[in-house]
Amino acid sequence: MNRLNIFLLIVVLGCALSAVSASNKQRQIFINVQRAQSEERQFAAGFFAASISAERVVENFAHRAVGYYVSEDAAHHYGSHAISEL
Repeated sequence: MNRLNIFLLIVVLGCALSAVSASNKQRQIFINVQRAQSEERQFAAGFFAASISAERVVENFAHRAVGYYVSEDAAHHYGSHAISEL
């Protein structure tokens, strides 16, 4: 009976260690997912800001080069004539 108790104690300790290990792995995976989502949000915000900045650079160049501009009603204009008027 003493050997059976020792064997069962070892089995219970093994199961407990396995549960703790699985919990630790789950916590680390969760932390990695949170970190990746944070980096994704930062990248998306930076990409959006860069695309807006690039769009403004192109609009400024087009305005200086050929007099192209975008009005408030989103009609594209060259010089003094709207595209719909050309």
